[in-house]
Amino acid sequence: MTDLQLTPDIDSLADRARSLGRLANLRAGKSRVELYVKASFRRRLERGSIGVAPLIAQVFESGIAVRAFPRRGDRAGFGASSGLTSEAVRWVVDTACSGRDRVTASTPSSSNLPAGDRWDLDRVPPPIDELALIESLANFPQVRWAEEGTTVEILVGLDGWLAGRRRHRFWACRDGGQTRLAAQRGTVGWDKLLDTLCAHQTSGLANGGGSERGLILTPDAAAPLVAALVARMHMSADGAGEALGAGWSLNDDPLRNDGLTGGSFDDAGFPSGLKPLAVDGIWVGQLNGPGHLRRASYREPPTDSATNLVMESQGATSQATHDLIATSCRVIKASDQLWVLELGSTESGAKNTGKRWLRINPEALVGSCSARLGAQVVTASGPIVPSLRFSGLLNQ
Repeated sequence: MTDLQLTPDIDSLADRARSLGRLANLRAGKSRVELYVKASFRRRLERGSIGVAPLIAQVFESGIAVRAFPRRGDRAGFGASSGLTSEAVRWVVDTACSGRDRVTASTPSSSNLPAGDRWDLDRVPPPIDELALIESLANFPQVRWAEEGTTVEILVGLDGWLAGRRRHRFWACRDGGQTRLAAQRGTVGWDKLLDTLCAHQTSGLANGGGSERGLILTPDAAAPLVAALVARMHMSADGAGEALGAGWSLNDDPLRNDGLTGGSFDDAGFPSGLKPLAVDGIWVGQLNGPGHLRRASYREPPTDSATNLVMESQGATSQATHDLIATSCRVIKASDQLWVLELGSTESGAKNTGKRWLRINPEALVGSCSARLGAQVVTASGPIVPSLRFSGLLNQ
């Protein structure tokens, strides 16, 4: 298989991974080697200038990563490179065996895994009609681009076991006011995603009276904050004694069918499953170790990380009359005890928008999470969340 091949065929990639794995082990000498291969194909339709036809681009990317496990020691060496060539494997193995980058040596033994190869494959979806997509971009002038893509990952373990995963996704980007991304697993119903992308983000919230001024984050705004708070509160047992708000209730679900990432095994090959983290304001779990090792890209080793963070809606849709609604949120970690939230805000659903900055202690922030409003949404950044309300922050 070469980089000129524009279709990440699962069987061809698996055969190539096995071949490269044998080469890697011969090259590694006394060290044992784990090989990770990733290939992705993306087709993007981007709006052209006025009077210019839409631009269509196709991109194929591939890369490999190696963890080299010495006979002694509790850390592995790591190396990564683009391409699926023999030359790339030799360079990556030499880099990993040099020990310059030391990473986790956590890896499953074949004795603890099911017999045979493991496959976690999305069904191949019907191709998106190009003319229909062009017509949709004409109907939605806010949409700058739309993209469909397929990613295939193959992991060859120390004992020669193989695990393969295939995911199909659809993405779109909207301009106008605030840039907004939307994504979904699979391509079926892509036109509905464009409808949702261009809809008003606060249309599901209704005024419910009340005088307390709270902060509401729409799903797009809540997602990066939820991810940051999970990394702070649930990656170790240190957060077990912290006071959590009554609205803080979530789990990590790698098996979620509509999740953008994850699957039946993590990126080191360990079986994965549902992990409760908090229930109605009570800390119940942490994310680390086998089943929770993820790679941000093929260029990075597996590390403790969330997969599909899920917060269920409480069914409520009512907001207080004076609530501040934020439709975007950027988390700036000024220090361990001080975060700054850059909020793209709308005053109680009005058209007037602008940025606002909120300085807050992260423990106080999660302690003020009081409610989960409206329907949950699969956000482009990964978390599957409804709108979140934080009480008392704007009264300080």
